[in-house]
Amino acid sequence: AGNLFCNIWSFSIGDSVLALQAHPEFNKDFSLKLLHAKKSNIEPKTYLESVNEFETLEHDGEFIAPDIINFLEQKFI
Repeated sequence: AGNLFCNIWSFSIGDSVLALQAHPEFNKDFSLKLLHAKKSNIEPKTYLESVNEFETLEHDGEFIAPDIINFLEQKFI
């Protein structure tokens, strides 16, 4: 899987490997705090665009969580 920003942000190899570039465990609040902590290292326009994205987009952690759980349970139960 990927998008224009990141060509490959996840992939799998059969039922043995699942790799994610994203951090579905990072909720919106944590992500905004992390962004604010790194503000001095980010171009102001990029910072403001990022804050706006976090405030307007939905967090996908709950969307991907069942797939991660299903992947892990098939191998470790």
